[in-house]
Amino acid sequence: MAAPKTADTFVVGTRKSNLALTQTQFVADALALRNSAQFPVRHMTTVGDRNQTTPLHLLQPYQSGQPAKSLWTDELEAALLDGRFDVLVHSCKDVPTLLRDGCEIACLLERHDPRDALVVKKGLEYKSLKDLPKGAVIGTGSVRRIAQLSRAYPDLKFADMGLSERAATMPCELQQSPASATRSGELRNSAQVSNTWPLRGGS
Repeated sequence: MAAPKTADTFVVGTRKSNLALTQTQFVADALALRNSAQFPVRHMTTVGDRNQTTPLHLLQPYQSGQPAKSLWTDELEAALLDGRFDVLVHSCKDVPTLLRDGCEIACLLERHDPRDALVVKKGLEYKSLKDLPKGAVIGTGSVRRIAQLSRAYPDLKFADMGLSERAATMPCELQQSPASATRSGELRNSAQVSNTWPLRGGS
């Protein structure tokens, strides 16, 4: 069923995740400051959200011939095209190289902190990867981070945490590993974590 709307209401669609909802509300609020229209936020759960166990690099495309990344965008874009939403807010990390026919990227927000960050369990005094003991386990959902950090810190071990934003929003004391690596921008958007340090300079 299409979302109820009027001529001065534009429904903003997004995924049902803390990070996505926070980013989307930021966009909706910014639009409302510049327009007299209303921008209600509506969400939906995508295929990518429903699969919380398969590592990101092993996920299969939603449809044959499409990139696996479309698991987080394809259903939203179908809803956009059939009128349930008027506009969508995606994280760039979720957007495939090729967009669905009929969709386009209208604008990009100012980039937040792009640096990777080390999140450490509350009560631990480690402030960098070099402070961690030999054999310490780092949780991350990124193959890129594992490759880079394994080369720089061969004495550390790495464990898959599934979706990267789960590492940013899950209370640190509940995680199985003593530390996790994620994006500083995700932490800024979705959680307030005190034991966090940048892994490298951003660009």
